[in-house]
Amino acid sequence: GMLCVLQPFTFVLSFGQDVCGQQLLRAKKILDLFGSEAMFLPMSGYLPYAPPWLEKHWADYLLNLPDDALLHAEQHGLAELLLPDEHAPTTLRETATTLSALEAQFPVLARPSAAASGYGMSKPKLQQVDCFLRATRHCLRQSTEIGRVVDVGCGLGALTRELAISLGVPCLGLDRDPEKVRSAERLAENVGSQVSFAVCDIQRPGALRDVLRPSDLVVGLHPCGSLGEDLIRAVATSEAALLMVSCCIMGRPWAPVPFPRPPCSQLGQELALSMPRSALKMANLWAPGAVPEEKIITRLSLRQLLAIKGWLNESFAPSCTS
Repeated sequence: GMLCVLQPFTFVLSFGQDVCGQQLLRAKKILDLFGSEAMFLPMSGYLPYAPPWLEKHWADYLLNLPDDALLHAEQHGLAELLLPDEHAPTTLRETATTLSALEAQFPVLARPSAAASGYGMSKPKLQQVDCFLRATRHCLRQSTEIGRVVDVGCGLGALTRELAISLGVPCLGLDRDPEKVRSAERLAENVGSQVSFAVCDIQRPGALRDVLRPSDLVVGLHPCGSLGEDLIRAVATSEAALLMVSCCIMGRPWAPVPFPRPPCSQLGQELALSMPRSALKMANLWAPGAVPEEKIITRLSLRQLLAIKGWLNESFAPSCTS
C-alpha cells in the first residue's frame, strides 16, 4: 500500500511531502513513456501474446527470457536482471533502473518482530500491524507535539490496543458501527485507561474535525473503500497530522470508489496521475520469498473458467459494490 503523510507538525519525516512530490514527478515521467492503452491489461495479469503497445525489441527480449530469470525478476525487480545483461535493450534497462531508483526511496521496515501481541489476528494482519507500529513510533520520536493517536475505522480495535500498549500514549479508536465500538471496548478492558473508543462517522461533514485536537496524530491502516479519501479530506481541514497506509483498490457498499480512481493530492491532480483499476491490479505481486504457486494457478484457472462461461469480462474491473 501507499504511505500517506500529512504533517502540520514542525518535524519533517524522511518520507515527507517534498520527497513524495519528487516521487510523483518521477512516476509521471515513467508513465509518459507508454501509451494510454498500456494501462488496460487483463486483471489476471496474463496475456498469451505481447501487447501491441510494447516496443518490439522489448517484447522480443522479454519473451525469450527463461522461466528462472522471470521468477527472479518478479521477486527482486527487473533492474537487477537487466543491468548485467549486455543484450538487454538500452531503453528497457534505463526504464527499469529509473523504477528501481524510485522504489528505493520508499521507506522500508525490517521484517516484523514479535512486538505486536496478536489478539487473534491472522499472520499477515499481525505483520501489517507490527510494521505500522514502528512507522507510528518513528513519528513520535520525530516530534514531542503528538499528545494522542486517533485510529480511524478501528473496527474491533486491534490496532488501537496495540498502539496504546506499544507507544504508551493515549489512543482513541473511532468507528461508524456502534456494535463494533462496544466490542472493542470489551476487548480492551485489560489494557487500561490509555485506550478508549467512540462512534464517529467521518463521512458526515465535520464529524472528525469536532473530535480532533491540534496535537493528534490520526492513523489509518488500510481504510476500506473511499474511507481513505474521506480521511485525507477530513484531516486536511484540521490541525492534526495523518499517517495512513491505503487499502486495496476496491470499494465498499458504504464507501464506493469512482472508476478510475482520481488522485487526492494537488500535485497528483495537476499531473493527472490516475490509472484504471486494471493497471493498479498489476501491483499485486508476491513479496520476495516462497511463491504461492498453487494459489496462483487456482486463481488463474478460476478466472479462465469464468471467462469461458461468459461470467468474467477482463476489460472491466467492477468494485464489490457492483
